[in-house]
Amino acid sequence: MSDLKIIKFNTCWLILLTCYGQLYSQHYPALFDSVYSQYNSEAASHFERLVAAQAEEYGEEEAAKMSHDFSVRYYYAGDIVVALKFAEKEIKLLERIDPTGRAYNKAIYQAGFFNERSRDYQQAISYYKKIIELNVDHEYIARSYCRIGSCYDGLGDVYKALDYYNEGILRLEGQQSHNNLARNYNNLAALYMNIGTKEGLELQLSSLRKVESLQQYVTLSPARLAITHNLLGDYYNNKVPHNFDSAKFHYNIALQNAQHIQDSTRIQAALVNLGILHAKAQQDSALWYLHEGLKFAVSDASRINAYRALSDFYFEKGTAHLDKALQYINKGIASNLFHEEPF
Repeated sequence: MSDLKIIKFNTCWLILLTCYGQLYSQHYPALFDSVYSQYNSEAASHFERLVAAQAEEYGEEEAAKMSHDFSVRYYYAGDIVVALKFAEKEIKLLERIDPTGRAYNKAIYQAGFFNERSRDYQQAISYYKKIIELNVDHEYIARSYCRIGSCYDGLGDVYKALDYYNEGILRLEGQQSHNNLARNYNNLAALYMNIGTKEGLELQLSSLRKVESLQQYVTLSPARLAITHNLLGDYYNNKVPHNFDSAKFHYNIALQNAQHIQDSTRIQAALVNLGILHAKAQQDSALWYLHEGLKFAVSDASRINAYRALSDFYFEKGTAHLDKALQYINKGIASNLFHEEPF
């Protein structure tokens, strides 16, 4: 698009700013999609000018809302660097307006989350700790403790992660924040599972039972139920001796919930888990589940998981199946070479 067309395009949106004022928020999606598709890497500079125009015409609060929207949209577009740029702009705008308000705490939390997803865990922790230090919004304080736990898990410090998760969950229980509790009970259960001890497994089960108990207060989403039942299946599959029937029961419930919302990631997880379970029982039906799981793999990481399970299956079959095992190991290695997380 020529420079003249760019100027005309931006002028149209500035007219919209003038005409619609605070109702302008309804135009954000169309604005982002149109400019982003036209300019891609250059789009951010156009959005920055629009944020500045919004601030001048309608004040910093409206500009902060626009920055927030752009940061979220860039995050889902996979550009974490630009998402953080707009998130930090939102923080600066809100800091001048009301540094004790909920919107300010939310903006800091979002910047922490973006850094966490990009695996800059120390920077994420600094944002979350700032919310705790502000000591204003009790929900975001509790959630920040849990996210710091997630960051320490990412850094490999499991026991520090447990401390922060337990502190955050204790605060969420006091607030009766049921959806946040369900999410973090699941996260805590996964952490206990990764510890791999008998005590850890029992604490995993205890956390998951708490998720189930929340259903008397709130309707859990199919996605949350899929995660919970996958973890329950893991508990019965990992305990000694493992309980095939109970593990299969929960993996199937996880699969049904994931299929209900067509969630490829969780469908794949349930299918691969069922494959691993049947492989442990030396049942050839494991192959069907694992190959079906590959059909729903949406990332190299999920494909690697399925290839690993298939190679393990053939190794357990003995030397006659060694070539097949090596074939899937090589596929896993090839996928790993090109594996790169989006954030």
